[in-house]
Amino acid sequence: MTDQSVLQDAHLELFTSSFCAACARTRQVLNTVTEVVPQLHLIEYDVAFEPSLAESRDITATPTTIIRNAAGAEVFRATGIPTPDQVLSAALAALLPDNAIAASATSAAEDQRRTMPSTVEDATAASLAQAHRGHGQTSTQKQATDNESAAQP
Repeated sequence: MTDQSVLQDAHLELFTSSFCAACARTRQVLNTVTEVVPQLHLIEYDVAFEPSLAESRDITATPTTIIRNAAGAEVFRATGIPTPDQVLSAALAALLPDNAIAASATSAAEDQRRTMPSTVEDATAASLAQAHRGHGQTSTQKQATDNESAAQP
């Protein structure tokens, strides 16, 4: 779990239009996410009332969701209804400072290295040990033996 003190604020921008059913559903998804992640701030713009802003943000369809980090950089854009998982993943990238993201990626890579064999020989030894535990035969050897037994009268 992420330490709340590390999180920065981020902004969810929702561009909508009147009589847009998908806009209403997108609003529901974003409201749900902002309830869970209070560092996210939802700002909604109706393109009919904010045409210059919509044009400057290259909004070509509604709904369009943009997530911006604390510095104002766009980290996510979705046209249509995003899933809560998409919004949460993008929000995490927007909320964590760059050094926290790098540290998290480094930690994940180190965890993966610890669980993976370091050499081909290690991988081969692990495979042979597993085969040995399985009655001394690999699945290919066992299948060949079973096929030979079935072929004999």
